[in-house]
Amino acid sequence: MEEFWDEVYEAIGEMIFTDKIYVFREIVDEPKTIREIANATGMPYVTVRKYIRWAAEKGLVTVVGTKKVGGAISEKWLMTIIPEVEEIEENNLVIRIKLKIKMRREFCEWVCPFKDKCPVFKKIRSGEKVVPYRRVEIEKRTFKGERTRVCKPVEVLA
Repeated sequence: MEEFWDEVYEAIGEMIFTDKIYVFREIVDEPKTIREIANATGMPYVTVRKYIRWAAEKGLVTVVGTKKVGGAISEKWLMTIIPEVEEIEENNLVIRIKLKIKMRREFCEWVCPFKDKCPVFKKIRSGEKVVPYRRVEIEKRTFKGERTRVCKPVEVLA
């Protein structure tokens, strides 16, 4: 059970600390096609498709419909989780982000392997309006430095 959640948290961390977050931010509230995401983010279509494919393998996004774009039918993608930043701490060279991760019904139904044992999923299945969530802390080590090409001289006092 821990291994499953560790992989989910690791994927969320990778999403947040890379430019993938720009793609997924577009589909947290509203499903969009890959073309719509590419237009909104200014990223190449191929890059967006690669990020969406990665997230689909991790269970972070899913297809929730289709839309006719030009003469073709395009899939509309939506996040299966909703990450909400609660706090950001910057200590020395470590950034910690505390998140509240809400799971959508799609995550519980299609991704989570523990739905048969989960009391919250039983409530969802019975029709109650509940949203399961977890609190997660993700950290990343950072590097800080000046982006100049010339070193500064050390002044020596005589």
